[in-house]
Amino acid sequence: MYNKRKKWFLFLIVFFSTFILLLFFPRGGRFKYEYQKGKPWMHEVLIAPFDFPIYKTDYDITKEKDSILNTFPAYYNYNSLIGYNKRNQFLQEFDKYWIEYNKHSRKKIPNEFKNNIKKTLLGFIDLLYNKGIIDLSGNSNNKVTAITVVKNNIAELTDIDNIFTISGAKDYTSHELEKYKDNFLFEAGIDAEEFFNGLKIEKYITNNLFYDPVATEKMKNEAINNVSFTEGMVLMGERIIFTGEIVNDKTYRILESLKKEYEQRTGFSEGYIFFFLGQLIIVLICLILLYNIIRKFYKSVLTSLRRAGFIFFTVIIFAALGSLISKYWPAAIYIVPFSMLPIIIKTFYDSRVALFVHIITILLVGFWAPNSFEFTFINMLTGIVAIISYSTVYRRNKIFITSTWVVFSYHIIYIGLLLYQDGSLKYFNQDIVTYFIANGFFILSSIPLIYVFEKTFGFFSDASLLELADTNQPLLRKLVEYAPGTFQHSLQVANLSEEAIYKIGGNPLLVRAGALYHDIGKMENPSYYIENLSENFNPHVNMTAEESAQIIISHVEKGVELARQFQIPQQIIDFIITHHGTTPAYYFYHSYLKENPYAALNLDKFRYKGKKPFSRETAVLMMADSIEAASRSLKSHSEREINILVDSIIDNLIKEKQFDEANITFKDVETIKSVFKKRLINIYHDRIEYP
Repeated sequence: MYNKRKKWFLFLIVFFSTFILLLFFPRGGRFKYEYQKGKPWMHEVLIAPFDFPIYKTDYDITKEKDSILNTFPAYYNYNSLIGYNKRNQFLQEFDKYWIEYNKHSRKKIPNEFKNNIKKTLLGFIDLLYNKGIIDLSGNSNNKVTAITVVKNNIAELTDIDNIFTISGAKDYTSHELEKYKDNFLFEAGIDAEEFFNGLKIEKYITNNLFYDPVATEKMKNEAINNVSFTEGMVLMGERIIFTGEIVNDKTYRILESLKKEYEQRTGFSEGYIFFFLGQLIIVLICLILLYNIIRKFYKSVLTSLRRAGFIFFTVIIFAALGSLISKYWPAAIYIVPFSMLPIIIKTFYDSRVALFVHIITILLVGFWAPNSFEFTFINMLTGIVAIISYSTVYRRNKIFITSTWVVFSYHIIYIGLLLYQDGSLKYFNQDIVTYFIANGFFILSSIPLIYVFEKTFGFFSDASLLELADTNQPLLRKLVEYAPGTFQHSLQVANLSEEAIYKIGGNPLLVRAGALYHDIGKMENPSYYIENLSENFNPHVNMTAEESAQIIISHVEKGVELARQFQIPQQIIDFIITHHGTTPAYYFYHSYLKENPYAALNLDKFRYKGKKPFSRETAVLMMADSIEAASRSLKSHSEREINILVDSIIDNLIKEKQFDEANITFKDVETIKSVFKKRLINIYHDRIEYP
């Protein structure tokens, strides 16, 4: 019932993953032609299937909008009241000033000169305010060539040279007064310098044009929104490009426009259901293949819903990143650290699973990434580089080295593609270097992400394995104290297992940690096990074979309980459960037959209640545990005796079908035998007798 329910949950994980990934696909068909600027058109002659506009490039649209922003004529409101007030102020103050000036003047100046001077100066003031005076002192834009003057609710574009700035108005007045005093004031006998300094004509000059930010912003946005995204049309039946013709800038824009229009139109056509069906088939095939790959090469993943869900979760996350970047910032697709995905997967699984997950993800993202083949090719290779260069997470320099290799690979592969496609580097995109380097920095964030995933999904990394394998851990300290012989046995098993798994490929840290904890259940009754037996007392002497067997067999179950009590991860508990598998306790079984020669042959009551090994690591530990324990009972540790022992024990485990569920080959078994024989010979070799 439980397994059936688990299968349903796995089905739901695949179903929801499919549904979410479908959301990232474009709502329509995909343009079936691949092409590149500067390369020949490798398909049949392309004829326009319908009328469509030629879309401007993003660069052209941005350039046009920037031009509007930089040259847009700002709106200024004309205030006629200011000129009127300044005019009246001048008339009132001029008469007073004339009286005062005449009063202190050496000679009487006729009033006819007064009216002439007043009329001339008043003409200057009227001219300035009629044209308009603007204050540009706070304007940092030196490219202003025109403004829009709003006068009597009528907006008129005015060249900046046809209006006065405050400083320009003052300069103009000074220049005109110089001409005036030379031509007229001299005849009147007036000291022009003294007269105009006292009059202070500049105090009647101020701006009467005022910037209107609301109107400016409104009209500017309207102008930007009115920028056309298209220029020209291609009519149905018109030839677009011949086979073998070079895709130039113009043709490339037409092809991009056709692609955009095609994908938009198919998204709303009656045949959209068929596009959706095609997308569904593609996603389902990818995820079903991924599921079967995991089942074949890492079956233990499917025993945990969290571990299985984690793989599909990471695929969705990276696919979502690729989809969003492709949609909103396609030029920056290489900033997404896809090589981080195999690094994370390899940390918790192995290289094969990491490679397959990476391939499936890149293939899916390739459906919406620009330049699909180039994108897929580059990211496939850099992902493989990441898998090869990344080995352990507990060495901090490893992730830095991996990041460096990935960035270097990106550059080399990109340059290789450019040279192959164009025969030169003239189309080398400088921005892509920034994306590659940013990609490398994102890969460095794998370490904190691994820690987050580790805690969220209940995994443990190599760093956690190092912590667990520390013999100062509380549970291992208890083992040293209560069962020192078992602890020494565990250390020897750890050394044998680690060496063997290193040779055949696997996780040495995992098998070492598993070996150190595999016999912790013996702490409850340590004196009943051979490695802890006292020379003076053997508790099994006064017990039946059945009773002794039950005590020995129970150490697996008690070890699991103790491990869970100390919150040891399930991956280590798996070693406790599988280190004896379903093998019988043959010693006590044969003892039972001696005691009861006529009893029925029933092995079940003497059989361990664990599970068979399901991975290379658990299989190697079972072999190492059996061989190390048996080697202690050998009377002679000659090379011949050790070879016979190793061969017989492993062959017997194979005969018992203990490795049927583990991904281990006959070649691996022979390698393991060779490692065990060599290590045991080194352990038990003859030593020189010292006096």
